[in-house]
Amino acid sequence: MTATSFKKMIWRLERRAKPSLGQDGIGLIQIQRQFGKNQRTAPLTSMYLKGPMLSVVSDDFRPRVHDSNDMVIQNAAREHLWRPIANPRQVEMSAFVDTSLKTFCLYQTTREFESFQDPESRYHDRPSAKVEPQGASGADDVMLVEIPTGDEFMDNIVAFWRPQEVLVAGQEYRLAYRLTWTRDQPDVGHLPAFLHESRGREHHRPGYRRYVIDVATQAEDATSDLSVSEGGETTGVSILKLPGQDVIRITFLFSPGDQQTCEIRLSLRAADGSPLNPVWLRRWTPLVTKVSDGHMASVDINASGRPAQREVDDRMRCECPVHQGRSSI
Repeated sequence: MTATSFKKMIWRLERRAKPSLGQDGIGLIQIQRQFGKNQRTAPLTSMYLKGPMLSVVSDDFRPRVHDSNDMVIQNAAREHLWRPIANPRQVEMSAFVDTSLKTFCLYQTTREFESFQDPESRYHDRPSAKVEPQGASGADDVMLVEIPTGDEFMDNIVAFWRPQEVLVAGQEYRLAYRLTWTRDQPDVGHLPAFLHESRGREHHRPGYRRYVIDVATQAEDATSDLSVSEGGETTGVSILKLPGQDVIRITFLFSPGDQQTCEIRLSLRAADGSPLNPVWLRRWTPLVTKVSDGHMASVDINASGRPAQREVDDRMRCECPVHQGRSSI
């Protein structure tokens, strides 16, 4: 148990570990010394330099360089949100707002050595971490902060839980969460996981990008539920079964129009309307030129643009405010 005093608060940390399960039970007892908002709890940090969606950001022989590549959230409606992580041009912050958060996780979903080709760093063997708030937590945010980096030597990804309750000076607050370390694939219930995603220029359609997403499912009657924030356009949606595999491929064309930031949302549904995969979320921003260590490359990466807000449904909202190269944490 640890007791610490800061200018704004006094808090005590209680830890109840279960090493055999890879779990830590964390309890926080906090006495607020000043009026406070934006409480940040259960922080996870990780690193993402490059992957299939962002392969040219670094002049590197390895196809992937990251400790984590996806954030997965389970909301109060038991809906699973799957948000790929990126190495942005400027600092980005996303808020996933819920009425009663169940879990949020930073996952390393790729486990094959061939995908990383790094026998020293062994990125294919990096653990994932899951945070589960305990008890009734009320309205919550999950915050994702993505910080630009030109190398693999700093943690540029931060995720944390932010209860929306405003803290009043002189009162005691109790928070508890379970932290689980794992090498398992994301826990998304009975839903199949995403296996692969990539994107590239559509050569005969200037201004359009083609997205390709593979899902481990045998459902041949699947239909897509695809949407994009205001000003963007999606077209040419196709669902194909890959030969010799129990894998469905979804591919579509995307155009941002005049927008500087677009949010894309995709899910597959069976004939009866039930979900066949987690909800896939992706942010897009225009092609930019990045200069790093004397090397210039044109890369299609996330960048901060105008605020983009879109209701995902009645229970969960994704907010993407602007940050001009600085994080608010």
